Amino acid sequence: MPQNETLIIGEFTGTGSSSMLHVNGTITISVDFSTGPGSGAVKLQRSFDDGETWKDVETWTDTNFEGIVEEVASYIQYRFNCPTYTSGTIHYVLGA
Repeated sequence: MPQNETLIIGEFTGTGSSSMLHVNGTITISVDFSTGPGSGAVKLQRSFDDGETWKDVETWTDTNFEGIVEEVASYIQYRFNCPTYTSGTIHYVLGA
């Protein structure tokens, strides 16, 4: 298994994706549209093939979210994707 970050902190100021996080257990997630303030959509995505394909887990549109995801499978990758961007700055945190 490749060595990878355990905490990804970033922001979207346009469309794009975050770095991916290799997960084996609990992850914490945060999406913040209000600090920027930002407007758009952010998707939490999961991959079972080291980032070749991505499946949507959850989508937030102009709504802040903080929470925990319990991943039962081993060596899964997660990332944020911002497919729709309107304005401002959208902050995110993804941690294992």
